Amino acid sequence: TTHGCRLNGSESRDIQNFLPDTLHDLAVVNTCAVTEEAMRQSAQSVRALAREGKKVLVTGCAATMQPEFFAGLAGVEAVIPNGHKTDPQRWHAAITAIPAPESPDGQLPVGQVSQGEVVHRQVHLPVVRQAVAIQTGCDHACTFCAIPQGRGRNLSRNLEEICAAIEALPTPQEIVLTGVDISAYGLDLPRRAGHPYDLAGLLESLVIRFPHVPRWRLSSLDAGVLDARFVDAFCSIPSVAPHLHLSLQAGDDLILKRMRRRHSTATMRQFVEAIRHRRPDTAIGADIIAGFPTETAAQFANTQQHLADLDVIWGHVFPYSARANTPAARMPQLALETKRQRAKILRMDCAQRANRFVAEMADTTTTVVIEQARSKHHPHASFSGKTPHFITAHVHTALQVQRGDLIKVRLTSPTPDQQPPSVFANLIP
Repeated sequence: TTHGCRLNGSESRDIQNFLPDTLHDLAVVNTCAVTEEAMRQSAQSVRALAREGKKVLVTGCAATMQPEFFAGLAGVEAVIPNGHKTDPQRWHAAITAIPAPESPDGQLPVGQVSQGEVVHRQVHLPVVRQAVAIQTGCDHACTFCAIPQGRGRNLSRNLEEICAAIEALPTPQEIVLTGVDISAYGLDLPRRAGHPYDLAGLLESLVIRFPHVPRWRLSSLDAGVLDARFVDAFCSIPSVAPHLHLSLQAGDDLILKRMRRRHSTATMRQFVEAIRHRRPDTAIGADIIAGFPTETAAQFANTQQHLADLDVIWGHVFPYSARANTPAARMPQLALETKRQRAKILRMDCAQRANRFVAEMADTTTTVVIEQARSKHHPHASFSGKTPHFITAHVHTALQVQRGDLIKVRLTSPTPDQQPPSVFANLIP
């Protein structure tokens, strides 16, 4: 069971691939700590699996930050901290330490793994989108964020490791480069010939190394630290999707300072303008915190206007959640209802801009990676998937299309009353 970000999803795939597939009583919970609600849901998953009689191993940010709490939950056999979560030998040691019950069905029970055995099991399913971790951790200390407590400092994977991870994948149509702070990729690596030392260089190297991958996408970016090299790489590589998700958080400069962010509203505006000057159709998404401590009505209005100025359409908006041992938790807090109402307003604003953007894409030609069959939004046989701009398209075709196919389509009209908005499309043979 995986909670939280794409990085957790990527690491869960690694864990799944090297766990013995005969351990039917075993469950792994990869936890998240980005909000109190995420912590609660992670613990809830552990308790639910324990009630089913599973032997539970727990990892992830929440378990790393509160190991004693998770170790004390019923059914938990071990807590694997983030620093060891992709180490096969650490998982092997945890599994072999679990007492082995008798197995009435002849299956190898939990704990019975031959000494030294680590089973690498590749899961072959129709692949649509695969997240590949390029780094973990963060060297910065935003006042609202507890993730550095669970992930530690910036740690970039070298090019060889990233390439090996991609080569181990079934052939994906789309790869998402992910991490905690991917804008900081390479800053901790020694500079040597032939190795990228920043995110732009990594993009250029991967596109050359894997020319058969039709679509690359980036997870959340701290654009305030990205330079002209990144803008040039993003705008000049056709296989990089015209879609950026920015770690924006707020649109008022005083609130950004209280958050201890690395960007101002001006630097973010300059970055987006530079991107859109070269690649005008780029779809912008953003992480946004509503109701940060001390936020006034005027400062909230500034955030509204900033999102409108940047034309943010895919808004990942959530009310501020106080995290233990963070400076923001000690600041004057807003009422819960105020935070929820402001988050609702920002979501509505983003949805209106997204509706307009999707409508403007009608009668254009693009590609779709098929994710689901028989979309409920179309009256005929159809399929749905994502365009490069991250729009969900519902494709009508009488031809045989399979999950994972990359197809060419013409977008027709927006679907009515759908949030986030989506669009109908026809297959171009």
